[in-house]
Amino acid sequence: AAVQLDRDNIVQYVQRQAAGVELLDATVRARYFVAALEAVVKAHNGAALVAAGFEALGRSALPRLSLTSAIGKVHAHTLVRSLPSSVVEVLLLAVEIGDEGAMLVGTFLSSSKALTALSLEFNKIGESGALGLGTALEVNAS
Repeated sequence: AAVQLDRDNIVQYVQRQAAGVELLDATVRARYFVAALEAVVKAHNGAALVAAGFEALGRSALPRLSLTSAIGKVHAHTLVRSLPSSVVEVLLLAVEIGDEGAMLVGTFLSSSKALTALSLEFNKIGESGALGLGTALEVNAS
């Protein structure tokens, strides 16, 4: 029941954006990809699935992204680079993005017009990552 409700919310969001079938498809695929990301990363032949999932994420209109498990620094950085411009909320808890990932989030923050909520707890972000995030917030105070 929760899966159907989530899918219905995605469909309604994409329809409000006056988007076509391709965007809806990419958004639904991205939602399920993010939900299964930890398992896909650990899969023996997961590389192709991970690449396809990040590509769908980048093309999607996903309004929220929530991930609460370590997926490895490389995948975490790719995830941040793949964030769609439509994302309103990003919750990355214990994903282990580190300083470099925080700087990538900062790059995204500096140009994002939609993002209203961001949580990066337990991500091993040090001083340089925090400075990168702070600089991005000064650039984009919206």
